[in-house]
Amino acid sequence: MVSGYARRVGLAVIVGDDIETVGTIVADIVARHAPGVLGVATGSSALSAYRNLIQRGALDQCTHLTLLDEYVGLPHGSPQRYRTTIRLILAGPAGIDDTHLHAPDVDARDLGAAADDYDALLGDLGGVDLQIIVIGRNGHIGFNEPGTAVESRTHVAELSATTRADNARFFDSPADVPDRVITQGLATEVRPAASC
Repeated sequence: MVSGYARRVGLAVIVGDDIETVGTIVADIVARHAPGVLGVATGSSALSAYRNLIQRGALDQCTHLTLLDEYVGLPHGSPQRYRTTIRLILAGPAGIDDTHLHAPDVDARDLGAAADDYDALLGDLGGVDLQIIVIGRNGHIGFNEPGTAVESRTHVAELSATTRADNARFFDSPADVPDRVITQGLATEVRPAASC
């Protein structure tokens, strides 16, 4: 994911003074590249970028949004599901149809196969043009906890106690935070792709 992208186009670290400045910088980059397939993450630090993208009209109905990860075990339509969150804060306001909002099938009986299927879907879309990520307090990228193999592809992951505690604020009780997710791996391809 990040490593593959960094190898192809280089990686710059840009530091902003506050979250709004960072959101503007991210929106500038997304708008400049006009990705046909935009990888999205949830997390408080991404909200400013999404608001900025919506205000600019930088995304359109041709844009595909691919979720970085999704919880396993939440009811369909749950407000804590990342698909629900992205629909509410980005896809809906940007006018992106549900058919262009993609997430791993966390309701599948075979979660390993669902992870493989999501990896294949990303390939079918031509790869992710640009990926927005949020790094967790313990350094996790997506839900790739510290120690995840660099060559990992989309997979089922167990969440650490730290990550679950950090995400507890979005749930009624810390015990309600799922302990498993499907997440893109560190080697999931991010590559240039054609637009719609």
